[in-house]
Amino acid sequence: HVTADGALTRPFHLGQFTAAATFSGASMADLYYLTGLVFPTTAPYRLSGTVTREGSNYHLANITGVVGASDLHGDMVVDAAQTPPFVRATFASRKLDFVDLGPLIGAPPVHRAQGAPPAELATGQTSHLLPDMPLKIERIRHMNADIQYDAASIKSQDFPLRDMHLHAILNQGVMTLNPITFDFTRGKLTGSFRLDARKDVAVDDLDARLSNVHLEQFVS
Repeated sequence: HVTADGALTRPFHLGQFTAAATFSGASMADLYYLTGLVFPTTAPYRLSGTVTREGSNYHLANITGVVGASDLHGDMVVDAAQTPPFVRATFASRKLDFVDLGPLIGAPPVHRAQGAPPAELATGQTSHLLPDMPLKIERIRHMNADIQYDAASIKSQDFPLRDMHLHAILNQGVMTLNPITFDFTRGKLTGSFRLDARKDVAVDDLDARLSNVHLEQFVS
């Protein structure tokens, strides 16, 4: 069993092992201090899965749980022999609460009321749809990654959204999100985002395109 504060109930120094693990905390970004891997700032989360280590390779399989009021499941492989470590992951949500994207799309972080279950998280709405990322830039240099994320349905009070797809690549201090795709009830928004964090002052570039969108669906 593993928690975000680093508590372990079985040794992790063996060359090979398989163990059940549960991660929980106020934000997945805090997992950086436990794993050295870069995660976005999120709502309170609780995720479980099976961790298998074979030498320098770690496989987190059958990941399931919640982030805020959204479900999350997936699979992740970490190659710790590479410098920096390389992560390949596929994540998906059956139902994404739009506010749980948090700072990734410019919304304030979502906070849990004391003792409240995930479905009763206190959430705020946002008028931002495309990324506005208050990341700790230096962390992006500490990991390479290829990550896919899909949301089959989206709950949103501000936008008539149906689903979402995101492909993120981190490569030697450069983060690329391409594509970022939101399907509306009618129409689609497709964009890409590039953040070059190889220097202390990051350089970013954003491109977005709307297609077949009927503006009346945004007016209540």
